[in-house]
Amino acid sequence: MGSSLDSQAECCGVTVAQCHVLLELDTQDGANATLLAKSLDLDKSTLSRTIDGLVNAGLVDRTVDPASRRQQVIRLTATGRDRIEGIHLRCDTEYRSLFKAIPRTKHAMVLEAVEILAGAIRTSRKAET
Repeated sequence: MGSSLDSQAECCGVTVAQCHVLLELDTQDGANATLLAKSLDLDKSTLSRTIDGLVNAGLVDRTVDPASRRQQVIRLTATGRDRIEGIHLRCDTEYRSLFKAIPRTKHAMVLEAVEILAGAIRTSRKAET
């Protein structure tokens, strides 16, 4: 799975970490760095370096939050939105292809297993910190 995620992100010109930030921004555009770090379960310094790369690539903008001048608001640029569309398209195509190889009667079982695995990964990451 990790290898698949790496190739999906790298083909789109971003690292896996950058891909995660872009995908999160796609769901909560205009997030401040603190909330974004919490959503992604990252420390602020790691997130800051990742965002620096995205800003340099022109995929996100970083501005001062007018409500709290100590906070930054991170938003996708038009180029960032285009990149996200490409990532979604590639992932959707790949996962549809995988599901075609799985009997339809097993789809619910696979989805449940993925949810369980994702929960276990989150729990494991929290235990490591």
